[in-house]
Amino acid sequence: MNIVFRWLFRNIPPENEADFLVRRAASSGYAIFINPDFRKLINFDKQSEEEQNRIFNELVVTGICLLDLIIATKLTDIKPERQHFWLDIKKKIPDTFCGWLSTIGIAGEFTDIWKKLIDLRFREYLDGQ
Repeated sequence: MNIVFRWLFRNIPPENEADFLVRRAASSGYAIFINPDFRKLINFDKQSEEEQNRIFNELVVTGICLLDLIIATKLTDIKPERQHFWLDIKKKIPDTFCGWLSTIGIAGEFTDIWKKLIDLRFREYLDGQ
């Protein structure tokens, strides 16, 4: 739908774009999680349920952090008049993800944990540069 809006109107609100991108990033983590080749590589069936959950969480958080890092890296390549749009999206990523989790029924205490995990991983990725 966002693709149609972009084509028709050439302008969509940053919160809509953030929502679209966050869902795509989370979905890509899930796609890896259910991939039979990936599961075979990590001996998925031999992992405890807790470890399986941790693997899922890390895949999704990695996608969310990668989205943030791609925007940050490409910001200088974007026309100055569009940079504010992408900065708005970048700022909205963690809250948008946690808001989406809330809409699918995840309790607030868990969305807070997700937000902390995103922040922690993002800082770790930046420190590793």
